[in-house]
Amino acid sequence: MKSYYRYYRVSINNTEITEMSSNDFTRINMKPFKTIWKDNHPVKVYYSLTNQAYSLTGMRSIQQDFVDKITAMEHAKSGALHYISSLIAQADAVIAVLKQYRIDHYDDLNKNLLEDNIRRLERLMGNN
Repeated sequence: MKSYYRYYRVSINNTEITEMSSNDFTRINMKPFKTIWKDNHPVKVYYSLTNQAYSLTGMRSIQQDFVDKITAMEHAKSGALHYISSLIAQADAVIAVLKQYRIDHYDDLNKNLLEDNIRRLERLMGNN
């Protein structure tokens, strides 16, 4: 039986852990990605890591590799929680901007641009 060297890849902002092999070059288990229609028949398109372009420098910023699964799982969890926190922080800032916009445009939204006022103006302009 052959001994394969495994490592685990975690993508940024993702909880999925991908098991990789550094010396096993057999086909990777492929999973269905999507279904397309060709000649009026559904055709399953499969996705595997081999479908991705490989880059030594660009991938380092969005993926990290670990030699054991426990560390990969811990990193995936902490990365996901950090990403959730950053999204919540962004939401707080967006809510503040949204509230300020609502305050700045209160008169237009609640008086001038009401549907009744628009239709009334439409009737007045149509009568002229």
